Amino acid sequence: MVAINEGITNGADDAYDYISWSGNKSSLRDTRDRMSIYRQTNFSSSASEGGIRFQSVDIPNTATINSATLNLYVWSTSGGKTVDVFGNDVDSQAAWSVGGIRGATVTTAYTTLTDPAISTVHNVDVQGIISEITTRPGWSTGNDIGFVLRARLQSRLRVATSEHATSPEPSLDIDFTLSEGPTPTRSIKMGSSEVSAIKLGAVPITKAYLGSNIIFDG
Repeated sequence: MVAINEGITNGADDAYDYISWSGNKSSLRDTRDRMSIYRQTNFSSSASEGGIRFQSVDIPNTATINSATLNLYVWSTSGGKTVDVFGNDVDSQAAWSVGGIRGATVTTAYTTLTDPAISTVHNVDVQGIISEITTRPGWSTGNDIGFVLRARLQSRLRVATSEHATSPEPSLDIDFTLSEGPTPTRSIKMGSSEVSAIKLGAVPITKAYLGSNIIFDG
């Protein structure tokens, strides 16, 4: 098994999209020390969605994800105090841009954080989210992963960002197992002969060829 820990590389990697429903406009806020995540009671009110990006995550797409935890320091809560945590369902998360958090195509997998205690770190289970992203055909080791935080109606949470002077920044812990994959085959040419060695389980089988004829098999 392999264990990795990811932190925030750039201050703009943890941000939030402030959304004015009345004007249907977004503004990216990526320099605040607290990420505000909330949704009001109707579509004439404002809302805010959080985005967290981890760069250069070294997981092969053939790996099995044993566990994954997104660690968030909750600063304050109000209202329903419920937030859903999704992944951004892309091969590699680009830097956040205006409207990019709001417009993200999120993963099927998600985790709900409900009524969390304030002034403490919460370990959010994101195993299903990480598995869904890293098994995408276009995922490669070293790609970036993004999370999207969306509040339920009448809910509000504030989460510490990497800009906060004293509170822990968001971090990501992942434990995974590497796939063994097929055993490689190697051929060696000696003059006009070729020896191919393959391994089936624990038993090596060697064949020697002269031209197109097998002269040894065993």
